[in-house]
Amino acid sequence: MTPEEISALLDEPLVGVLSTIDGQGYPHSVGIYYLPQISGEGLELWTWVYGKSQKTLNVERTPKAALLVEHGTPYADLKGVLVRGPARVERDFDVVFDIGKKMYERYFEARTGVPLEQGAIETVEGQSRKRVCIVIKAERYASWDHAQGGRSAFSPKEA
Repeated sequence: MTPEEISALLDEPLVGVLSTIDGQGYPHSVGIYYLPQISGEGLELWTWVYGKSQKTLNVERTPKAALLVEHGTPYADLKGVLVRGPARVERDFDVVFDIGKKMYERYFEARTGVPLEQGAIETVEGQSRKRVCIVIKAERYASWDHAQGGRSAFSPKEA
């Protein structure tokens, strides 16, 4: 996929699969909502998770993660991107609350029809006191689009 196609896929409010490394060195993979953000460092993928979750503990111990996003059925239409890179845990309440609001708007507002300001903001604020963000700095990519004949692309570090 082209960089523009990868960006378009990541901009969709899809469920990703976050993989961290557990204490025994095995992948720990879970379905998760994510938020792509562009910073001075480039693309980062942000998640909004419980501070005491296994994935948080894993990133604190081994700061590496991957996020897989796929879309399409049947298999012939499947397209996706795998993003890997260093990960960190963001605990600043204001930052976590801001990401929580963006997650609500991205994943829940369209589905519920309830704008953030009409009551959901209190719930997001309360949840943000228990949550952190896992942030993945996108350093390596692999992408595929079976509808385009299975054309794949890899970041320069993967080639």
